[in-house]
Amino acid sequence: MVKDEDLLWVQATLQGDREAFRAIVAKYHPMIFDLCRRTLRQTQEAEDVTQEVFVRAFRKLSTYQLSYKFSTWLYTVALNVIRNQLRRQRLVQFFSLDAEPEEGPGPEPLDRHPKPEETAQQQEASALLDRMLQALKPKWRTLFLLYYVKDLSCQEIAQVMGVSEGVVKVSLHRARRLLQEKFKGQLDGVL
Repeated sequence: MVKDEDLLWVQATLQGDREAFRAIVAKYHPMIFDLCRRTLRQTQEAEDVTQEVFVRAFRKLSTYQLSYKFSTWLYTVALNVIRNQLRRQRLVQFFSLDAEPEEGPGPEPLDRHPKPEETAQQQEASALLDRMLQALKPKWRTLFLLYYVKDLSCQEIAQVMGVSEGVVKVSLHRARRLLQEKFKGQLDGVL
């Protein structure tokens, strides 16, 4: 049913129904924003990139192939926009004459406003996840997020990232091994 709903919204959007695209945005905005925020690690930048993802998705919607899950296609669009943003950051930093080595507080901390119903254990696990993600290089961070946080299959991740399923499995294995070494004793069977 959900897949059919997505397809109906896509088809309606392609026929000029902007309300249908608003429904797509309402459904997928939290997932895309979370991916951007966890990958880019800065809330304001993640908001801007999330908006760009939906603008790009709207413009490229006619390229969506109905044989794929819509969420997989949208993640692909999001990852392309995120990669472009990371490339721009590196270029600006590289060519900036005024830039000094960063010794400050580092990336903006993630917005964590614990809700009263969250337990201390959930907050601790979330903080550990954030530290673990920051320890990974961007490509592994993306794979890790898509697999463990967004519950995409290796096959779906391979489609999204434009690599083979084997590359996904090997990269996930290496990321897990790195995290197990780096966070030994803190994981208690999490990975």
